[in-house]
Amino acid sequence: MDLTQFIYKEDEYCFTAKSESIATINNCLKNLRREALRGTAPEPHVLILGEIGVGKESLARMIHQGSRRSKNAWLVLNCALTKDEMTLEKEIFGEEKFAFNQKCILNGIFDLAQGGTVFLEKIEHLSPTLQNKLLTVLKDGKYRRVGGTEDLTFDIRLVSETDQNLKGTPSLPISKNTFSETLYQQLSGLTLEIPPLRNRPEDILPMANYFAELHFKNEGKQFPGFSPETEKTLSAYSWPGNTHELLYLIKRSALLSNSNTALILDPLNTSPLETLTTRNRDNPIENRSSEEGQTYTRLKKQWCNSFERSYLTKTLSRHKGNVSAAAREAKLDRSNFLRL
Repeated sequence: MDLTQFIYKEDEYCFTAKSESIATINNCLKNLRREALRGTAPEPHVLILGEIGVGKESLARMIHQGSRRSKNAWLVLNCALTKDEMTLEKEIFGEEKFAFNQKCILNGIFDLAQGGTVFLEKIEHLSPTLQNKLLTVLKDGKYRRVGGTEDLTFDIRLVSETDQNLKGTPSLPISKNTFSETLYQQLSGLTLEIPPLRNRPEDILPMANYFAELHFKNEGKQFPGFSPETEKTLSAYSWPGNTHELLYLIKRSALLSNSNTALILDPLNTSPLETLTTRNRDNPIENRSSEEGQTYTRLKKQWCNSFERSYLTKTLSRHKGNVSAAAREAKLDRSNFLRL
């Protein structure tokens, strides 16, 4: 099945979104992909497990696009972004209220995703009350908007994800929240766990080359290939940020590269996100003798560019490639952070 046509903007973060690339992935992930697509026939709800950055959303998209629901809605709800329980409930089930003696309906994802798929991120953040409400809805096959009195039916497939150990998953950190065992069973009709990148070292170089070809082309450049030293460094690194960290490393190299020679990654004892850069870029004034006589405005711009590059890179590295978390720390909009 050719999934190339189904690639969304955000799917570039996951190597598994392109079928031509799947052929080079290790057997564990190939079996995982096969199991995911096999699970589209009876359409059970799906639970995807794995560390941050392994590409759980892209696998969820692949499941959606491989099912009969592919032409219908695909909606994503991050349960960790809305701390107010009532607000989250309204986002899920919608709301009914009266204004000027007229009923006003605010649609939730259960209204908007009819016939489609809803991807619930970080389900461990659902409160016990919302867990019970969602469990009742899944059992009864009906839901009611907040403030409403009418029971509504739905045709929605839930694909959930978590990087926490909710029930017997020793490879993940133990969740601090109490999660309903019955709801867990409802959501995990098919459970898929994506192994971390460090456990599949044979995937690193094929993924790095695929990402590099893609992003060098996006920058209008020719990918010169990796030097042997770089290939060893990439293969030996533990990749705590998983696929996302590898992707951002390659994207940064595509942005900074201005040479036709093989890319070189300095094998320093720091994250590759901090080491892959053109030499002498970190201090644009002290390291360039040719800057004597340049204007204040030009030098200031160079300093600002250097600071911006360093700040964003280190912030992203601290959060192991998680753009959303890094953007929150920087107090920047996620799309703006990603653009920078």
